[in-house]
Amino acid sequence: MENGISLEQVLSRNEMIAEVYPELWQHLLHHLQDAQRKGWLK
Repeated sequence: MENGISLEQVLSRNEMIAEVYPELWQHLLHHLQDAQRKGWLK
């Protein structure tokens, strides 16, 4: 967690993707949650 970026920061910064491309968002969300579990995001 080199930069101290949280999952919440990433989600809020990219929420427009969820609105425009909901299917893509579901795919990304899965990977972002995995990154948090692995400790790559706070």
